[in-house]
Amino acid sequence: MAAYEPVMQARATEAAKLSARTLEMISGQDAAEKVLRFFQPDPVD
Repeated sequence: MAAYEPVMQARATEAAKLSARTLEMISGQDAAEKVLRFFQPDPVD
């Protein structure tokens, strides 16, 4: 179990960061604009 703990901690940290970014995107005053931007295709040069 101890061998997996650092790996799982790193994975959980990344999942928490993604979750926090998503929550920030879908809440707040400019949530609609942020969600719309998220689903727009990237411009091609």
